[in-house]
Amino acid sequence: MGSTSGRWASQIAETRVEDPTTLGVTMRSENPHYAQAVVGSSLNWIASPAALEQGQAAFDENPIGAGPFTLESWARQDAVTLTKNPDYWDAPKPYLDSLTIRTVSDTNQRVNAMTTGAADLASETNWESIDKLENAGLNAEVVATGGGQFMGMNFRRAPFDDERARRAVALAVDLEAINTAVYNGMGEIPETLFAESSPFFSDVPLKETDPETAQKLFDELAAEGKPVSFSFLSYPTTESRTR
Repeated sequence: MGSTSGRWASQIAETRVEDPTTLGVTMRSENPHYAQAVVGSSLNWIASPAALEQGQAAFDENPIGAGPFTLESWARQDAVTLTKNPDYWDAPKPYLDSLTIRTVSDTNQRVNAMTTGAADLASETNWESIDKLENAGLNAEVVATGGGQFMGMNFRRAPFDDERARRAVALAVDLEAINTAVYNGMGEIPETLFAESSPFFSDVPLKETDPETAQKLFDELAAEGKPVSFSFLSYPTTESRTR
């Protein structure tokens, strides 16, 4: 499986070195989210040219970069152990001597790791789990993401190349029911695409649930020989399976 950052890299038409510390990028089309994508994706690190020349297999086994940490060991789908890079340009950073990042896909296991002291920090997306951690006396900081999670539809092929199919699915989704089933009602459902504190805020409702209209659209499409059926790809998490 390729990197999830591939979708950002594919939007780059050309790169050029402006000076020793500046890289110029020309996009295939305008994208106001690209700058944030560089910060939050794998585009934000610089690999060693010598390491890349060894080939992908060798680089995957022993990646070399210019970041604050160097790789000590890693086990696929388990843990990555990093140690402080003594040659990091921004000394005395990093302030940690070592760092272990462990992959835990089950939210209950993440909660247990935090409450028992097996982990010092966890990245959590489950609202019910956040509530459990706060009730256990642990601190939680929620970072707004501007609209939360979403379902992207492929416009290039059936069934979502038909606007009626897209509208039917959107109208059929009951966010309150999902919140109850997945997060035991503890989730915060966004009302607008951006929060009022955002400079991009617009007082336009984000959600609308209308099962009757959705059913009429589904029936209409089915009568034309275009019943709506699709596969939904998501992260392999407990929450995704519950949805």
